[in-house]
Amino acid sequence: MGAIATGGGGSSSLQPAALVLDVPRTQERMRSRRENRGQPSAVSIPFAGLAPLLQACGRHVMLRRQPESDGFEGFVDFETSRRLDRRQIEADLQALGLHRIPAGDQGPKAETFCGWVGFFGYEWLCALQGIECRAPRDIEGVPDGLFARPNVRWVIRDDRVDLYGQDPRRVAEWSERLASRMAAERALVDSPAGSSPTVNCDLAMYEQMFGQAQEALRKGETYQIKLSIRHRAAAPDPASAFARLMERNPAPEAFFIRWDDFALVSCSPEMVIDLRGKTLATRPIGGTFPREADIAPAQLRSAFAADGKESAEHNMLIDLERNDLNRVCRSGSVQITHLREVESYAHVHHLVTRIAGEIHPTVSQADILRALLPGGSIIGCPKYRSIELIDQWEPSFRGPYTGSFGTIADDGDLRFNLIIRTLLIQGRYGYVQAGGGIVIQSNAAYEYRENLLKGRALLDLLEVTGDLENGPSA
Repeated sequence: MGAIATGGGGSSSLQPAALVLDVPRTQERMRSRRENRGQPSAVSIPFAGLAPLLQACGRHVMLRRQPESDGFEGFVDFETSRRLDRRQIEADLQALGLHRIPAGDQGPKAETFCGWVGFFGYEWLCALQGIECRAPRDIEGVPDGLFARPNVRWVIRDDRVDLYGQDPRRVAEWSERLASRMAAERALVDSPAGSSPTVNCDLAMYEQMFGQAQEALRKGETYQIKLSIRHRAAAPDPASAFARLMERNPAPEAFFIRWDDFALVSCSPEMVIDLRGKTLATRPIGGTFPREADIAPAQLRSAFAADGKESAEHNMLIDLERNDLNRVCRSGSVQITHLREVESYAHVHHLVTRIAGEIHPTVSQADILRALLPGGSIIGCPKYRSIELIDQWEPSFRGPYTGSFGTIADDGDLRFNLIIRTLLIQGRYGYVQAGGGIVIQSNAAYEYRENLLKGRALLDLLEVTGDLENGPSA
C-alpha cells in the first residue's frame, strides 16, 4: 500500500504520472489486446492518487480491495440501483436475483463485472433470519442496504487506472472524465474534522449491558455475545478519509461507498462469504491482542493459546462457522484449511481461521446468505438468541455496522465481507462502532477498552481528542 499515491492527505513514495490522455491511441492499443487475448473494451489513464480518483468519480461510486491483491477495484456508471427495505425481504431477494442456484466453475473471469455491488445492513440480515429488530433508529437517512449495477469497472495498477466495460463509448467517456477531474481534484487538500466524539454508551451504560450478558451466560441462554459501542464526530470528507485510512491501516477487505450524502469508509479485515463456483469459504476472526510491539507469529500463537478467554472465543467461532457451512455444503466436504493464523494490523493482532466446503447442488445464493449472515464472529453463539439479546440491550440500531459489503455476480459467485472498522458518514456526522465478545470469564472494563482499541484506527483518522471512556452520550 505504501506505493499508492493518495493525494489530499499524507505523503507517498509514488509520484503520479502526468495527466496526458490520448483516447483514440489508447483505444486502438486496447482493441489490439482484445483481439489477441479476448479482453473486453478497456482504456488506461494515469493514476493521480486515491482521493482525487474517488472525488473524480462523483456522487455515486463504490470501491473495494481486490481479493488476494494489494490493489483496488472501483465501480461507476450505475445503470440501476436499489435501496433495500427490511420489511420487504422477498421483494429485495427477487430484485437482486438471489434465488439463483450457482452454476459452478465457469473458467477464467473477465475484466468486466456483471452483477450487483453494495451492502446489506445488519437489521436487513436479521430480518432475513425472521427476526425483527426494534432498537431505536437514531440516525436518519441510513438505508437498510443498497445495491447497484455498474457499467464501468476500474482497477488501480501501479501508476495507472485501467477502465473496463462492455460498451466502448461508456469506457472512453469515463476515462476522459476521470482523467480531467483527477487533475483538478489533486489540488484540493482536505483537512481532518478534528472534533471530539460523543459516545452512545459510556462505561456505566456498558457495565449495565455487561451485567445482563453475564446473567444470560449463567442461565445458558448464550455462550458468547458481542456487544458494541458507537462514537459520533463531525464528518470528514469521505474520499480523503479513505485515502488516509489506507495509508495508516490498510486491510484485505477494505471498501468505500459514496452515494449522495451517505458514505461508508472501511478498513474491514474479515471475509464472511467467498463463493467461487461450488467452493464456499469463510474466515472468522476471533481473538485480539494490542499491537504494542512487533512479536514473532509463533510467540503470538503461544500467547493466544495461553489466554483462556481468547482461545475459548476463537474455538467457539470455529464450531459456529463450521455448523453454518454444513447447512449449505455437501456432507463431509467442510474442512478447516488454515487454523489459528495470526494477522497483524496497525493497532491489533488477530487470530484467523479459514473454513471451506462444497455447496450442495440445490443451494441458492439466498440460502447461503441465510446460513452465514450476519457473521457469527460479531454476534455470538447461539446466533439467533444472541441477535435477540443484542437488540434488547444495545442503545441504538446497528445499521451498516456488522452488515456485509460485497458483490453478487451474474455467474453465481458471491463475495461479502464483514462491515467492521467502518466510518459511517451521514450528512454532517461520522459514526464509528466497535464491539467485542463477552464470555463468562470476561471483565467489563477490559472489554470496554478493547472496543475502543478496535476502533482506534478510525478514531485516529478523525483526529479526535478528549476522554472517550467517560465521554457524554450521543
